[in-house]
This record gives sequence, structure tokens and C-alpha cells, in this order.
Amino acid sequence: MMHKKLINLSIILAMILVQIQGIEAKPAKTIIDYYNALKSTLGIDQSYRIVKKDVANGFLSVTSGNGFANTNIEMALWRSRSGKEIVGVFEYGCGGMGCWGKLVNFKFFDANLREVRTKVVDWAKLEQLHRRAVSNEAIQQGVPTVMVTIPQKGTTIKIVSGPMGSDPKPLVQLYYDINKGVFTIKK
Repeated sequence: MMHKKLINLSIILAMILVQIQGIEAKPAKTIIDYYNALKSTLGIDQSYRIVKKDVANGFLSVTSGNGFANTNIEMALWRSRSGKEIVGVFEYGCGGMGCWGKLVNFKFFDANLREVRTKVVDWAKLEQLHRRAVSNEAIQQGVPTVMVTIPQKGTTIKIVSGPMGSDPKPLVQLYYDINKGVFTIKK
């Protein structure tokens, strides 16, 4: 009788353990996982090489070019307290007039690789501030007018603007709210 109770108890404990393991969350993705998943979306081919990889801080920088005129992509991973993941990406070029990019090449992706910039930052306000800072003509002509600093450490994104080749002026800083999983614009 006691032997039968022990067997039943062992079976019940085993079933509970299997259920707990089944419920266990998937391991969090790393910046490398997102880099590999976003390569085709971002147009990253074999010409790109990793320049800086900081998996612990969720940062990655890649470049393509000959050293004089490069295309660069920086990306970082933000994770909210609830586990919501956002990857920020900025593509820009470096050459004789410094490093510059376009605001449209600053993007955010969620864990399902959907572009979500309008959901994680007040994008309309950011575009409005950008249009006030640089000429409409430069934006319409597609001239690079911003430099976005994706942080390797920390959570604040810094954006400067101005005509390419000029002395850039601070535009905004985007502060990450770890509780809500969104960014707030501060001038």
C-alpha cells in the first residue's frame, strides 16, 4: 500500500515538473539573434563585417566599405521589465564630410521583427523637430542630416542634426522607460 502511494506521488511530481518546464519562458534573444534575423530586411550582405560586438550590453556595429566611404549600421537591444524587446537600428555613411544619416534610416523593431518606431516613440514629434532644425530642401533632396548615437551602454539615444558636413547641433535625446518599453523625447 505504501509502495503504491510512493509510485503515485512520484508520477504526480514528475507531471508537475514536466508542466513547469513546459511553461518556462523561452530564453531571451541576444543582439546577435536579432542581427541575423534582420540581415535581409536591413540589406546586410557578405560585404559587411562586425566592428563591435557587445552581447552583454546588447550592442552591435557593422560596416561595409573601403575605410574611406563606409556604410555603417549600429543596433542595440532594449528589454522592458515585462520582457518586451525592442531593437533600435541606425544606418549611416561616413566619408570626407564626417558621418551622417537620414532620419528615415533610424528604425525600431519588436521581437517579431515588425517595424514599430511609431509605437515606441512619438515619431511625428521627432520628424517635426527634425524639420525645424534643417532645411526642408535638404530633407526633400535626401541629403543626410542626422547622426543618431545608439548607446553601447545605457539606454539613452542621442540625435544631432544639421546639413551634412556642418557642425551638428543637438536635436533631441530619447530616454527609455524600462517600465513601459517606450522612449520619451527630451530636447
